[in-house]
Amino acid sequence: MLPMPPPDPVPQSLRAFTHPAYRNVYDPDLLPDGRMLFGTENMPSHGDWKAEVLLLAQDCGIVKHLIERIRIRHPCPHGYGESVQTNAKLSSLQRIAPLPTPVLYGSVVGSLWRRGENKTGAPPAWNEVLPSYCVPMVRWVVTTMTNVRAIACLGPYSWIGVMSAANRTYRFKKDGFEEHREFRDGEKWIDVDVPSYPPTAHGSRRVRVFAMWHPGARVSYDLLAMNRANLSKYIRNGAPAVQR
Repeated sequence: MLPMPPPDPVPQSLRAFTHPAYRNVYDPDLLPDGRMLFGTENMPSHGDWKAEVLLLAQDCGIVKHLIERIRIRHPCPHGYGESVQTNAKLSSLQRIAPLPTPVLYGSVVGSLWRRGENKTGAPPAWNEVLPSYCVPMVRWVVTTMTNVRAIACLGPYSWIGVMSAANRTYRFKKDGFEEHREFRDGEKWIDVDVPSYPPTAHGSRRVRVFAMWHPGARVSYDLLAMNRANLSKYIRNGAPAVQR
């Protein structure tokens, strides 16, 4: 499936971002003219920039895989691969516990690909890329998704990225990601106001943030489906997007 790129061009500040721990997909010797921000935008039912829901995972993998796809002239080298366990499981969940609307599925590190061989664990140089890249990137995505009402954070780093973008600070456990992810007595979420990017005088958008198990987590499908059921209930019954 060919990607549907964002309606507005990705800002030059994000396209030109560099860091020694990453390669940006827009680097001159990678895909400088690319329009996709997330490598998962061409995943069926997960690439709608007009969607009400943003699914935000941790990162998009190691850059050698992107380089190889460019070398063999893959039609969409910055696209998702069904062989990736997380993507395959997410597609399976969409069949088992479908969300009632298309979504946009991306990563809290956007267009950045890891250098080296380690494809798991915390995003490299997290304390450096969080304020300099992830925060403005999340703000731009929320600004561009004019219908977005909910963000589902698939892991603690995407949770921290969204909270930081909203100028909120939460610890991992107490009053943070794990507490919200493992809440079972009804629903639990946090409503936040995400400032616009590029900044405007009064612009922000209120979104409801859900903490959810990562699709690659070693937990039961029942637990993953429970997370999605709470999100689905909000999509069906929640208020429309609020621009402030």
